[in-house]
Formats: sequence, structure tokens, C-alpha cells
Amino acid sequence: MEYNSIEELVSNIDGFKIEYLQIGEGKCKCCLNKKDLGPIQIYQIEIDKTIEYRMENDVDYYCFSIPDKYYSHSLLYTNIYDDMFILSKPNCRFFGKIKSIYKGILIIIKKEFLNHEVFCLEGGVHKVSKKSILFELKELIYSILSSNDETIEINNNYVNAILKKIMQMILNVKDDIFDKRLYDNKELYTFYKISRYMKENIVYSPKIISLSKKFNIHERTLRNIFIRQIGISPKQYQKALKMNILKVYLIKNPKKNISNALIDCGLEHQSLVSRDFKKYLQVTPSEYRSKLELNSKKTVMKIKKD
Repeated sequence: MEYNSIEELVSNIDGFKIEYLQIGEGKCKCCLNKKDLGPIQIYQIEIDKTIEYRMENDVDYYCFSIPDKYYSHSLLYTNIYDDMFILSKPNCRFFGKIKSIYKGILIIIKKEFLNHEVFCLEGGVHKVSKKSILFELKELIYSILSSNDETIEINNNYVNAILKKIMQMILNVKDDIFDKRLYDNKELYTFYKISRYMKENIVYSPKIISLSKKFNIHERTLRNIFIRQIGISPKQYQKALKMNILKVYLIKNPKKNISNALIDCGLEHQSLVSRDFKKYLQVTPSEYRSKLELNSKKTVMKIKKD
């Protein structure tokens, strides 16, 4: 399935909550291919915009995230490569970012179906000693997603095959699970530190010169870090944060007057905000709200029809 927003994609993923910020301008083209195997849900995901995200696992599920290849994806200050996977344990939280484009697989498993070996691993980024195991697991997932088989017997075979590959992957995690070289990425850590501060103080919109003084970093260096990490300047990042605040507010308050919504979000100059909002999402705040109302009516009609 192809979607025109991250909201639609996220609403179709079970097992954990996802909060995100769309940083890249324009409509976000997302593709989601999924299959329900009972105790295991598998997803193939494609996203074509730079985003930041925070995810929280359901208490009853483990989640294994495997990138299709390296697409400038980072989590917990660690860059993720094609010999790695992300383990999200029950009731676990993570934050990360994806620059420009992402393709990958999510495998969400009910915790009672996993062997005890998984308990020895911490949640986070892990490297495997044999990349071929990850390749074989991805090939297995792709073959299942492309299959039209729906019988319980075949689904059980798929579940067993996935669990077997997952166990092989876990048992082939390298001893140096967290590569110190990756965690020593000072630039990535600096980016997260400054971006977190900007989010916490977005209403006050600290000027770039103030940020450079606070973090003892030259303005040009600050700009270069943001360009390398997410492809835009700190000033553009501030605008993206504001547009996401307004977007989330409209999602939660679809009937709110736009002028009042701007006030509640701490935003001024409605014409400028509308211009920036349209630049990021291709629609004005009013058009976006109307679209939300239309989607809500379609959902109600579908529920009644079902």
C-alpha cells in the first residue's frame, strides 16, 4: 500500500507507538507491505523524507528492525549499517532519525514465542558476525510478503522459519555488541543534544547565535552539522519543528479555529505560518484540517459498512 503521509503509515503498524517529526519538505510518500502471521507481524517499510522518530514498544511484544541497506539511519547516537539490527524490548523507548530515504523490515513478535536467548541482549543496536544471516532473514521476509498463501498450516511454517532465523541472528551477535567507534560519533551526539534543546524551547525560538554560544560552537560549524545530519540548516529545522507542532495540534483538535490553534501553539503571523506550512506539507493549515475531517468521515462510514 502507498500512502501520502506518515500518519497513515503509522496507523497501520501494530505492536508499538511511534511519534515522529517530518523534517523534509513536501508530501511524504510512504509504502507499507505487511502480513499477519498470528504471533508475528511482518512489515516492509519505505519512507522518502527525512524524519526524526520516537518509538515505544507494547508490553507484550519484541520488535526487530532491520535496514534494507545503509540509508543514513541512526538510533541512540549510533549510525546503523547493513550488518546491524535494532532490538526493541517490551515497554522500551528509543529515538532516532532517518535522512532522506529509508527502506527496511520490522518483525514484531509476541514475547511468549521467543526463546530465552533474547533476554541476554540489551535493547538497542546490535552487530552480527555473519551478514549472510541478516540477508537470509530479509530474503525469507520478502518471500513471505510476496506470497498469497493464507492457510494456518503454511502460516505456522512461516512463523517457525522466522523464529529459527531470529535465533541464529541473536546467537551470532558479536561480543563487542556496542561498537565504541560508533558511540564516539561526537557530531551525531552534538546534533541530538542541540536538537533536543531546540525542541524544548521551540516557543522561544532561540536564535542561532544564541545556540552557538550556549553550546560553545561556531555558527558555521553548527550549520554544517545540521546540513550533514538532516540536510537542512538549524533555522530551517526550527521552522520544521513549528510546522510539526501545528500539524499534531490539528490532528488532536480537528475542529479548532486556525487562529486559536496558532495561539495555542505559540505561533504568530498567520500568513507566514500558512506559507511555511504549505511549503512543508503542500496544503495550508485550513486545507489540512479539512482533509482530516474528510478522512474521519470516511473512517466512520467504513466502520458502519463493515
